[in-house]
Amino acid sequence: MVVANIGRAAALAAIPIAWVLGGGFGFRTSSLGFNPFNIYTLYAVAFTVGLLTVFFDISYQSLLPSLVERDQLVEGNSKLQISQSTAQVAGPTLATTAIQLATIPASPIVCLGDAIGFSASALFLQQIDKDESITKVVTEKPSFLRQIWDGLLVVFRDSRLTTIAASTATSNLFSGAIFPLIFLFARDDLKLGETTAVGVIGIAGSIGGIGGLLGAATAGRLGRRVGIGRMIILSMFIAEAGGLFLAYNTPTLATPYLGLFSPFFIAFFFLASWGSVVYNVNQVSLRQAIVPLKVQGRMNASMRWLVWGTLPAGTFLGGVLAVVYGLRGAITIAAFGGLLAGVWVLLGPVRRLKTIPSMPEEPQTLTP
Repeated sequence: MVVANIGRAAALAAIPIAWVLGGGFGFRTSSLGFNPFNIYTLYAVAFTVGLLTVFFDISYQSLLPSLVERDQLVEGNSKLQISQSTAQVAGPTLATTAIQLATIPASPIVCLGDAIGFSASALFLQQIDKDESITKVVTEKPSFLRQIWDGLLVVFRDSRLTTIAASTATSNLFSGAIFPLIFLFARDDLKLGETTAVGVIGIAGSIGGIGGLLGAATAGRLGRRVGIGRMIILSMFIAEAGGLFLAYNTPTLATPYLGLFSPFFIAFFFLASWGSVVYNVNQVSLRQAIVPLKVQGRMNASMRWLVWGTLPAGTFLGGVLAVVYGLRGAITIAAFGGLLAGVWVLLGPVRRLKTIPSMPEEPQTLTP
């Protein structure tokens, strides 16, 4: 995790450096022979940050069960989500303010801020003092493909994990179809215009971030009161129901109040944020609790591959639906399609869980 954050900081710092070397602050580039501040630099940075983010996210989800007791997993994930949601609310505001006040291009100053943030995160993570050593049962090192297969087996041999994977993948498929169309839908179909659409979506998204913050603060309490299985199901349906507010929005209903916000956009972002955070806190805690520590990494890597792999497919699907059925038709189809995500967990064994079950002693026939 520390190495991943140092790498992300270095990659993002390359953008302001490239800007300076490319002529920023009057720096001469004649000795370089080319301008390093170009689209290919951004491609390289985006790829590097994305790659290291995968390593970081899998690692932090796999590390948490070794830092807290099993009955503290929900609380631990809730606190992590509170931290993340707070950053998602404050971050865009700080970035927008910095961009407006800056007299240089936006990307260098924003990326410099991100680089500083990742560096600070690496320093904080370095303070974690926990023995992560795991005794290995088999000395021979399994092949790379065998380790991938073992990770998938962890998911597919447990129907609880399988239905959670199917539910999350379905949700990501249809949310991937909706989100790229929101701005075009607001600007063209709802006739808000470009500037107003940006403002309405920005304010609604910030309020939606507050919904995520509330979700993180209440996820554990709701899971204990309603039952973790029922809460996983309910939160998924609530998250996907937000899309219906967007689908049935009209130019009249979308008219911003006082030129600032639209209640239908706020309802969409708020419900999507609240529901997804509550769902993730409870389902991630469940996953961490029922899988042995020695295969947490492979389980989380497999889950991430299964559930995130549908996002680009969803983006492509949204584009096709928009061409065939128009923006409103595409969003409507995707909104109803998203409700199928809740059906997976509703019909699966998750619904019978009231509390987080005990962790098994050993994984089934898996190499460590």
